Amino acid sequence: MNTFALGGGGIIISTDNGMNWVLANNGIPSSSFVAMAGNGSIIVASAAHYHGGPPGGIYITFDNAMNWTQLSDYGDWINILAFCGNNLFAGTSGGIYRLRNFGENWDSVGFGNQYIYAIAVNEPNLYVSTNIGLFLSTDLGTNWTSINNGLNNNLVNSFTFVGNDIFAGCGSRVFHSTNNGTNWTDVGNDLPGSDIISLTNDATFIYAGTAGDGIWKRSLIGLVPVELTSFTANRSEER
Repeated sequence: MNTFALGGGGIIISTDNGMNWVLANNGIPSSSFVAMAGNGSIIVASAAHYHGGPPGGIYITFDNAMNWTQLSDYGDWINILAFCGNNLFAGTSGGIYRLRNFGENWDSVGFGNQYIYAIAVNEPNLYVSTNIGLFLSTDLGTNWTSINNGLNNNLVNSFTFVGNDIFAGCGSRVFHSTNNGTNWTDVGNDLPGSDIISLTNDATFIYAGTAGDGIWKRSLIGLVPVELTSFTANRSEER
């Protein structure tokens, strides 16, 4: 399986689980990338433009980064990219935009005066963190609902999902919701106090990356339901 990342020289790819990396910038004039998102073999990346440097924009590849083409000529102010089905969402310093089916026209779908800090997708749910709070859309950005009940009023920087449960890195804490963000519970009591800048999980733990205090983990046992494997019990014979 291929792994992609944003490195010092641009987009890099590994085909051996991160042991070795090579550049994969064919067709992209810039190496100053800000955001990247993937949907199967389709990958998009946002490149920034600096004065006197190569042009920015959003670039797309359909062949695992072997060749790139420009999808849009603006990308200087795009902070984050995310797919929801065949819809591409771009979070900017002035709201969130949607591109349907890789067409030519972007639609503004809200928060026109707000900075977008994070976007997370757990289809069909789309979560967006702004400087006025956290919001949920279930219809690809047509309508938004505020979902801040129980959060500590800090900005959400990161998300991770365990089935239908969602965890959010909010300030120096991690919050957990079992109902799509309607209510949140603080589950970060043992964290050191630095801002949570990234979250991820495996089948056993949730991991929190902090701004200055390393990576912390907590067991998922007691936080999310445990799926039991079916078994058959045989009655022993009396002797």
